[in-house]
Amino acid sequence: MASTRSASSHPQTQAPGQGPLYNGTIFHCVTDGFMIQGGDPQRDGRGGPVIPVGPTPHLTNRHTILGEVVQGQEVVDATAKAPTGRNDRPLTDVTIQQFPVKVGGL
Repeated sequence: MASTRSASSHPQTQAPGQGPLYNGTIFHCVTDGFMIQGGDPQRDGRGGPVIPVGPTPHLTNRHTILGEVVQGQEVVDATAKAPTGRNDRPLTDVTIQQFPVKVGGL
């Protein structure tokens, strides 16, 4: 994941990164009891990290799973319960305002 301390490029435009990659992106797939998926900078509904909200052993080695939610679990739980439409997409956009990444205690 791109952090504010590393150089990155936007996956859609290849332009140099302008701050954290996931800020301002949406959760495009939410399934209560399973997972929420968001941070899709290409906006095609296929990318972005998965945050499990229940047991997900079948995702191991298949999808990017965030390590641990250390603060704000209530936000994750509320997102998982958002009313959804086709393809489990929330009826109202749920936007990532800030996605801080902590690496190795930095």
